[in-house]
Formats: sequence, structure tokens, C-alpha cells
Amino acid sequence: MTVFDFRPTLNAPDDDAYLWLEDAEGERALVLAPTQSARPLGHFGGTQFDRDHDALKAILDHPDTVSRDHAPVSTSIISGKMLEIRALWPRGDHPCRPLIRLETTTRERRPGHAR
Repeated sequence: MTVFDFRPTLNAPDDDAYLWLEDAEGERALVLAPTQSARPLGHFGGTQFDRDHDALKAILDHPDTVSRDHAPVSTSIISGKMLEIRALWPRGDHPCRPLIRLETTTRERRPGHAR
């Protein structure tokens, strides 16, 4: 049985028709990106989409929004203590810099500690 190696070589270069997309700053890629991004908005967009978007944004940006506990837990060592990032609260004045609740990992290991 013959085994084919489909990896490109100098003698048989890659025949990928979309290899030009690898050049993210290339002229063809820069023309294609906005048209491809507009396709789903043309299909799913409209006034209902805008209303839903605005309603959800108002809910998530409200200052009384409960923390986003579904954020992944991250472990860091700060000042020699192992800490876990447990919750992120969005801030209206700096949405890209949320408030962070840190907990030491020893607190999680105490007997009877509810998660």
C-alpha cells in the first residue's frame, strides 16, 4: 500500500487557493474582511437585532449588575501568596478595567468552607 505525504515541499509546493489569506495586511484580505463581516449582519441584523443589542448592553452595563462569576478562575502569585481571581465586576467608568476579587487558596481549603 502506498502512503501519500500531502505536506508541501520545494518540488511540490502548496496548492492552497486561500494561501493569500495568510497575509492579513494584504490588499485582497483587507477587501474580503469587511464583506465577510457584513454577511451575517445583513441576514440577522435589523431593527430587532438593534433593540436586543441595546437592551442587553443596558443590562450588562448597569452599575447594579451582579458580578460575572462565570469568569474563569486564574491563579497568580502576588507578594509571595498564591491568589485566585474569583469574580470580575464591570466598571462603568472603565469597562476594560473591571474590579477583581482575590482570594488566597488556603481559604478555599479550610474544612467546611462553602464554595
